[in-house]
Amino acid sequence: MSAREKQSPAAGQGAGEMMVKYGKEYDVDPLVLLSIAGQETQYGKAGIGVNGMLGVGAYDSDPNNATRNPQFSGIENQIRRGAETFSRLREKGGSSSDASISSLEKTLICGSSIFIGIKLEGSILLFNSLIESVYDSLLE
Repeated sequence: MSAREKQSPAAGQGAGEMMVKYGKEYDVDPLVLLSIAGQETQYGKAGIGVNGMLGVGAYDSDPNNATRNPQFSGIENQIRRGAETFSRLREKGGSSSDASISSLEKTLICGSSIFIGIKLEGSILLFNSLIESVYDSLLE
């Protein structure tokens, strides 16, 4: 597989910076947003693609709602609404931003996906340039 085939369609569109920006605004670790994008659409490469990257607004009965509906469609809307949704569901589940990701052991339900026992164990794997963008933004 070539480097181009591995690269996310979101690369070069400021997605990493947006994950950091909206992560700070909604008190959500940008790596959580990145993980959701990977789970939902393989960073925009599969399913409903980059305009529905985090799966926000994609319902089992109408997955394309995420790309048709202007309140959900587009990278920035997906990241902003994704951070907002994760923050709300985290609070509803009785957790807070004070709980570290590495110690998160309970199931978090986000959209139609279930993330069980998210553990980063302090290592960040750079899967593609989108992840590099988030990582670089975190170091600034």
